Amino acid sequence: MVSLAVIESCASAIWPDYSHAAIAVAGGRKGEEILLVTTCSDAERTQFAGWVHNHGVQELAIPRRILLVESIPVLGTGKTDYAKLTKTLQESGALEEPETARG
Repeated sequence: MVSLAVIESCASAIWPDYSHAAIAVAGGRKGEEILLVTTCSDAERTQFAGWVHNHGVQELAIPRRILLVESIPVLGTGKTDYAKLTKTLQESGALEEPETARG
């Protein structure tokens, strides 16, 4: 088990000028997948994986996919609105696994 906050912290260290949110969604072989949602258009999973390996973070912290969004919704407190983010991603179809990754 890996903390979603750890994934978000890693993303913030790699791409500090952008917003990030890690979410867990149903699916995959293990029943749950971790996705990183980011506003960084240059974010790549391979770059994230390299940073994780070079900084001694457990490999479970590497998200299955990285999704690009224009903005990440926040609550009045300034914290990420995970419920709204997840709903928006579901409605847009972004949480469906791409055809190339199925099998």
